[in-house]
Amino acid sequence: MLEGREVLRKGIRWRMGDGKGIDIWKDPWLVNSVMDNDDANLVLAIPLSRQQIRDRLVWNHTKSGNYLTSLGYLSVRNMKRIGELGGSCEGDTSMGMRSDKIWQSIWGLKVPPRVRNFLWKWLHNVLPTKVNLRPRGVKIEDCCPLCNSAPETAEHVFLYCPVTARFWYMTHW
Repeated sequence: MLEGREVLRKGIRWRMGDGKGIDIWKDPWLVNSVMDNDDANLVLAIPLSRQQIRDRLVWNHTKSGNYLTSLGYLSVRNMKRIGELGGSCEGDTSMGMRSDKIWQSIWGLKVPPRVRNFLWKWLHNVLPTKVNLRPRGVKIEDCCPLCNSAPETAEHVFLYCPVTARFWYMTHW
C-alpha cells in the first residue's frame, strides 16, 4: 500500500489549466521535472489561458495522462530496480527473471482488465478465500463450502475441488 502511494507520488504531475489549483513552486508538474530554474522561470512568465479549464493531475508515463495498471506495475519494477523503492524487483516472486515473462504474458493478454487483475491477485495469493480471510480476523471455518473436503484456497477452488472440476469438464476446457 505504501509502495503504491510512493509510485503515484512520483508518477503524477499537474496538467496546467487555469492555474488555480497548482502551487507552482511546490507541486510536481512538468516544468519542475525537466527544466533548470532559469528555463522554468521563463515558462512561468507565460500568461495562462483565458479559458476556464481546471488544473488536473495526470500520469506522467502516458501521452494521454491516464493511469494504466500495467504501467503502474512496470513503474514499481523499474523503481525497485534502480533503488527508488524499498525491496528489490526479485522480491515480487521467487521465480526471478522467469516471473518477468509471466507478468508480461498476463498484462499482454487480450482480455478485459478485470481478468488480468484477477490473475494477478490469484498469483499473489490475495483472493478472498476462506484461508486468506482467517488471518485478517474473519471468524470462519476454512473448509471449502463446495466439497467440504479441503481448505478453501484459490488453488483448491480452481484446480483441485471435485465440484469445480466437474464444472470445468462440462465447459469442455
